[in-house]
Amino acid sequence: MSNWRVIFIATLSFFTILGGLLILALPASYEGSALYTLNPSHAFSLLDLVGLGILLLGGGMAWGAGMLWQRWMNNRG
Repeated sequence: MSNWRVIFIATLSFFTILGGLLILALPASYEGSALYTLNPSHAFSLLDLVGLGILLLGGGMAWGAGMLWQRWMNNRG
């Protein structure tokens, strides 16, 4: 296994996490209708759930890159 795979997956996960954070930081005018309302000033929209899903995907990819890096380091020695 070569080192470029780990770097590629880690870079892809960084940009995925960044994209998820940007989606979560969008103002309320971009979010659309509320899916679930907690109270008049707090609600969950579809875009919030998409942002959370993208963050989870990026975190999983970062974890996978770490596991590949660990396997690669163990095989070197």
